[in-house]
This record gives sequence, structure tokens and C-alpha cells, in this order.
Amino acid sequence: MKKLTYILIALLLTILTACSSTASKDGAEKKEKEQTVELTLPADLLQGQDLDSMITEAKTAGVTEATKNEDGSLTYIMTQATQEKLMIDFETSIVDSIKETTTSGEYPTIKEITHNDSFTEFTFVVNQEAFEQSFDAFASIPYTVAGTMYQLYSGTNYEDTQVTLLYKDQATEEVFNEVVYPRD
Repeated sequence: MKKLTYILIALLLTILTACSSTASKDGAEKKEKEQTVELTLPADLLQGQDLDSMITEAKTAGVTEATKNEDGSLTYIMTQATQEKLMIDFETSIVDSIKETTTSGEYPTIKEITHNDSFTEFTFVVNQEAFEQSFDAFASIPYTVAGTMYQLYSGTNYEDTQVTLLYKDQATEEVFNEVVYPRD
């Protein structure tokens, strides 16, 4: 689980880096007029990460301020435009990950993955019998972190984040299992 979290944090940093832009000569004046957004990434999602490197990369990506908090969390302040760009890039990354999961052949029992617009719910359409005999359920774990991170970047408080994973049998179209993160 920790390894998958690290992979998603690395993915997040890649997305942040992709959001970087160059400032124009009147960029300082523009920044004063732009609304800012403050986001805090909780310590338990950052365990084992090099926070100083994350701060450096975030600033390179256009985050105005990045602060390491005493509890191990990070607080980012960015413009609303940077947040919007980040959200679009993050959404694209999640959708690309879904395509990879369903087409790579690495998880043969997973036939389709759908999601709602806010990435708070993912439905895995699977061959139930084969799925229950495999380790393919591990493929769903990164989506709990991705959904949580997406919610955090959209402005949801960490305590209010929740991601539901539904497992639906391809043959019967019935949901046979539901996992709600972090509750379960």
C-alpha cells in the first residue's frame, strides 16, 4: 500500500511539474489580482516522502508558496488558474491510468473501470469468479489515493474525503462488493 501511495505522490509531482509556466513582465501585477487557493496535503499521505524536494518541485510548477508544517503535512498556495490547470492535468492522468489498467493485460479480470465526475466513486466491472481468485483487486488501491488527492486539490478537507470502490460482475451486472475509503 505504501509503495502505491509513493507512486501516486510521484505522479502528483509530475503533474505539478507539467503545470509550470513562465512569468511575463507584468506577472507580479497579475498575481496580485488573481485569487489564490490554499491546499493542505495531510501527513499520512506523505509518509516517507522527501518533503523538501516536493516543495522545490511544487514551486517550480507554479505553486506560489509551499510550507512544511510541524505535523508533516504540506500546505500549498497557488493561483486559481494554477489549481484549475492542475485539476485538468490530474483528471487526464487518472483517465489515462484507467485505460492502462484495463488494456495492459496486467489485470485480465478487470474488464472496465468507470468513475463519477468528482472521482469519489469508481466501478470495476470484472469477471467475478476469476477476480476473486486473483490478486487483481490490488489494481484498485491507487484509485483510492488518486480520488482522495483529486478531492484535496478541488478544495475538499481531508477529513471529508471519501472514495467508494464498487465491484460489479460483468455477467450479472450486479455489484458484489463495495469498499469505502477510508472507512473500510
